[in-house]
Amino acid sequence: MGVLTEIELRDRVRREGPLDTISVEPETLITPAAAQYAREQGIKIVFTDREKGISKEQLKGQKKPEHYTHLDRKNLVPKTHPRIKLRGMLDLLQAVIIKTQVAAQQEGMPQLVGDLEQMLAYARQLLRAEVTGDGVPELRLFGLSEEDIREYSHHPFSKIGVNHLTPSYHMGQVIAELNYLRAVVRQVEVSACDAYLHQDGTPERADIIKALNRLSSAVYVMECKVVAGQYYSRAKGED
Repeated sequence: MGVLTEIELRDRVRREGPLDTISVEPETLITPAAAQYAREQGIKIVFTDREKGISKEQLKGQKKPEHYTHLDRKNLVPKTHPRIKLRGMLDLLQAVIIKTQVAAQQEGMPQLVGDLEQMLAYARQLLRAEVTGDGVPELRLFGLSEEDIREYSHHPFSKIGVNHLTPSYHMGQVIAELNYLRAVVRQVEVSACDAYLHQDGTPERADIIKALNRLSSAVYVMECKVVAGQYYSRAKGED
């Protein structure tokens, strides 16, 4: 259990300037001197926690603490909240997809650029669904359904004509970028599990978790197609 003292509160004001609100953990002990100083300075002490955050009703129009952000239209949470971390990872995913598109364009793989553009649009849908609570549509990439993608990733030789890959620098820049992209997708999936798995192991947003799992398989399929030579343009092959 923490303690908020007058000295600590005065130090916060000295460092950060005038405060409208200060948030503390639910079991924090507020010393009488700290409570009196807060009243004198017009500082509202708000009890919160990592998951529930602060409602706009609690703030009543006062300035939002800088270390808080909107979880939805009604509630603010610390920026360390698992769902806010997930949104940051989904932002990172989009950035890595675009970086991979640049490498694919430079290597003369316009079809791969297009497939990654489809993936980028889907990643943006995932972020929107996380924020709004809307459902996630089934993933379809390069003409394949989710189950097709899973089948291709499990049996690349029969479906694509190459054995399972162990990526290395010998395979070039595009494979390196795709391999990194796949690793990022897996990290986003872990973040989704942190955000949505209940203590009993049941998921709150199984659709998002499943979609991310299939996305990592889709990236692996792209890697196999690159190695199989399916993404090079005709002009590239003639050079």
